[in-house]
Amino acid sequence: MDILVADDDRTARFLLRSTLIELGHRVTEATNGCEAWEAWKREHHQLVISDWMMPGVDGLELCRRIRAEEEPGFAYIILITARAGKANYLDAMDSGVDDFLGKPFERDRLLARVRVAMRILDLHQRLRLANTDLERRVEERTAELEKALQVKREFLSRASHELLTPMNHILGFAQLLSLKKG
Repeated sequence: MDILVADDDRTARFLLRSTLIELGHRVTEATNGCEAWEAWKREHHQLVISDWMMPGVDGLELCRRIRAEEEPGFAYIILITARAGKANYLDAMDSGVDDFLGKPFERDRLLARVRVAMRILDLHQRLRLANTDLERRVEERTAELEKALQVKREFLSRASHELLTPMNHILGFAQLLSLKKG
């Protein structure tokens, strides 16, 4: 998986990158939120790990931008922060953050959160594929129904014609008979 790591702290980026590469992931690094935003727009990374406090565009603003633009897929966002408290947590959740990692982060916690992110991303992908298949099947059934309705209309039109033609003859003969009697 290609993971975007955004942190203005070189050491934190190095630790994140080396841990993620060790797990077999590709890592795109950004030294601030602006770089991270540009990198995400180019590649639409599925997993973003971002520091909260960065110059220019912070982690929350990066998250808001990604959430506003993520039409083609879903990005899972982990925010790394030394901030604590309910207000900070709620601000981050309102911005669209999926998970938190305390700073300085522990390697095992990072690995656990990345595994959770991968499970969620996999489920999201499977759901998207199932929805695509369902939409395709609905379109096929709709086309079949439209074809059946057309056949029904044609049948009713022909049946109406086939019934009316003999009826008109019968009505004509009945009128002739009534004229002869009268």
